Amino acid sequence: MTQPIPPAPPAAPSLRQTRRATRSGGQRIVVVSGSGGEGATTVAALVWSMLADAGLSADALSRADDPLTARLPYADGSDGVLSVVDPGPHALDQTLSDSDVLVVVCAATTVSIERGRDVLAEADDRDVRAPALVVCARTESEGRRARVRVAQALRADPRVVTLPYDPALAGSARLDPDRMSATTLAAGHRVLELLGAASGGIANPAGSDRRG
Repeated sequence: MTQPIPPAPPAAPSLRQTRRATRSGGQRIVVVSGSGGEGATTVAALVWSMLADAGLSADALSRADDPLTARLPYADGSDGVLSVVDPGPHALDQTLSDSDVLVVVCAATTVSIERGRDVLAEADDRDVRAPALVVCARTESEGRRARVRVAQALRADPRVVTLPYDPALAGSARLDPDRMSATTLAAGHRVLELLGAASGGIANPAGSDRRG
């Protein structure tokens, strides 16, 4: 007997579909990378965590097959003002709203850094605000090998932020801010500073009450 063909699994939501979940009037911080496995989900969780510690609550939106919420240190929740979105690679291929602010992520390799800078250039060409390129070292050796190239990229573009390897960020477990290194926290603060400058201060922790 011929076996029936099983139905196809539901497609993961596109960025366009994900955007409908954002409350009306809210601003989105969209964390993108040129390809998968470069640290975008980790950086999105870090940004969400830093916002929470700055007293700014945010929704966490992502593709159904790679939930950002699995990496958050606390339960997500927002008053509708802000969302952190992890749409997966190639987000610039999707529809972005005028209020979106991009955080571009790349791995600490020469090829990935160049690809990240290309994403920044594409965003600039499309008048999409992209105030930060986070170079994410996935291993200690990767970070050491890319040190000179990262320094060159930073001299060429002040939007470059270095995120050195930190065991507290490795893997797929929830982030624990108490285990993060001082360099990780400094990188997170720098990203928030750049976001604040790009978004009129909404993501700027300078005027927010920080939790003890």
